[in-house]
Amino acid sequence: MDAPTPPQRPSQKRGALVVATILADFAWVATHIPVLGALGLIDGEAGFYASYQAGRCLIAGVALAWALRSGWFSAPELGLAVARHGPALRWLAKVAAVAILAAAVVLVLGRLALPSLVCDLGERALRVPVVYPWPVFVRDTICMVLLAPLYEEIVYRSLLLSALRERFKDSHALAIGGGVFVVLHYLYGYGWNTGYLLVALALGWVFLRTGSILPGVVLHAANNLWFAASSHGRHVLGDAAILDWLCGR
Repeated sequence: MDAPTPPQRPSQKRGALVVATILADFAWVATHIPVLGALGLIDGEAGFYASYQAGRCLIAGVALAWALRSGWFSAPELGLAVARHGPALRWLAKVAAVAILAAAVVLVLGRLALPSLVCDLGERALRVPVVYPWPVFVRDTICMVLLAPLYEEIVYRSLLLSALRERFKDSHALAIGGGVFVVLHYLYGYGWNTGYLLVALALGWVFLRTGSILPGVVLHAANNLWFAASSHGRHVLGDAAILDWLCGR
């Protein structure tokens, strides 16, 4: 179920398309606030976020269509071969089941064997208060869970990794692609966070391992959903109640 070796295709044109796509995406992320503001859209309103997401979907969609129609990339190379999706998702389901079970066991054993450590880690994780009401949760679920994983996996896994594998070893391609993904999230305003590098490496490895874009999209969506759901859960339940549970108070 490994990703297929990229066929011989026009390297310079492939690279130019990927670079142009990433630069366009970076430019839109960096300038969408003043651009949309000039059009009369206000940050925080539904129309603003819809326009922002539409811009990024347009960039990814145009790039994908161009890549396929030009013949510079093949559908299997981009993880779009239908025959690969089923085996890839079954593999992901097995891995996810093991990971969830392992996490649950670690949490239970941690509370039993090292309650003070679990409590201390919880207090550190919940140090910064969160305000995340229901409308924000709904907005972020649409933007971060339903849309962002799709266009980001198309650009930063399917297109970028496929082009990089033509010139570099898979490990080097993953590292470069991960660095680009970190820069993207810096433009989001999240700072230089190595956590995004780890996420990119994991998603890139899954893409190369399965040869399908779907597992990466599902994992990306699940990661973003966890962020949105946990933030809203903290807002609703309150950090004090969560810490009381973690610390067994």
